[in-house]
Amino acid sequence: MSDDFFPGFQEDEKPATPQKKPTKPSGDATFNPFDEPVNVLAVPSTTAPPPAPKSSAKPRRKSSAGFDAFAGSQNQEEADDADLKPGSRKDLWICPHCGAGNRPNRDTCRSCGKSPDEAVAAPWFKQPIFLMGIGGAVIGLILLYLVVSGPSFALGPASTAGIGEDVVTEQAAGDSIDFGDNVFIQQGRFAAVGRLHSIKEVDGFKQLTLVFGDQARDARAKLIARGNKVGIQNGLGNFVASPTAHITLLDPDGRFDAATEAGAIVSLTGQWGELDGVVRSSPGSASYVVLINGYRTGL
Repeated sequence: MSDDFFPGFQEDEKPATPQKKPTKPSGDATFNPFDEPVNVLAVPSTTAPPPAPKSSAKPRRKSSAGFDAFAGSQNQEEADDADLKPGSRKDLWICPHCGAGNRPNRDTCRSCGKSPDEAVAAPWFKQPIFLMGIGGAVIGLILLYLVVSGPSFALGPASTAGIGEDVVTEQAAGDSIDFGDNVFIQQGRFAAVGRLHSIKEVDGFKQLTLVFGDQARDARAKLIARGNKVGIQNGLGNFVASPTAHITLLDPDGRFDAATEAGAIVSLTGQWGELDGVVRSSPGSASYVVLINGYRTGL
């Protein structure tokens, strides 16, 4: 194909410019192998960075002292009293009235104006009248608790619901009472509500055997005696004892109901003790001599 078919291509091509050979250094220059190589690719910047603005503030000196949590209060105290000097806190005397610190040569407190030789008034909650009031209130609460939660010696109802777990006694020596030709010596208070198992005469006095607890509350339970104990016999033939008390009655006022029979529920109150030279109480064996002051019976 002829070159004339592509007009202009030959004209567009330019002859390559021959590269110049690097010029050798003149004879005066000496080669130094330790010279730093020239980086032909690095282009030095013609624009210099703007200078950093100078600060007019002076550099702050770091304090070598540690943090003092009480520095503020110390400076305030020193400002309140011009005579206080820094570092003199160890020499201050503390006011016994208000607790403020004072310089050694002061005779009175800079805060409250009182002398340390004056009597220190106790705060209101340490005043004797306040403490006495608190003590009286505590004693009152204790007595109220004992009255509410302590044993009751009131005459209880003669009913199944009123039957207790045992007799209620309190040991407290009382007056001696003439009883016929003898003297009854009181040893405490007595109260009981139980089911009557038996009644009999002992040395001319009526003696009741009362049973307490669940077995006494069950009217269908057949109570039997084994020696000095009363209880029931279960289906296996075993005897199960119940709390029992044998009570010898002293009844000068005739409070005892002569119609009382075995199986009845008896409620009584009085004083327990001993009839001098005749019969005496033995709490360890559940035997009591009771001077009646209240008596009830029911079913």
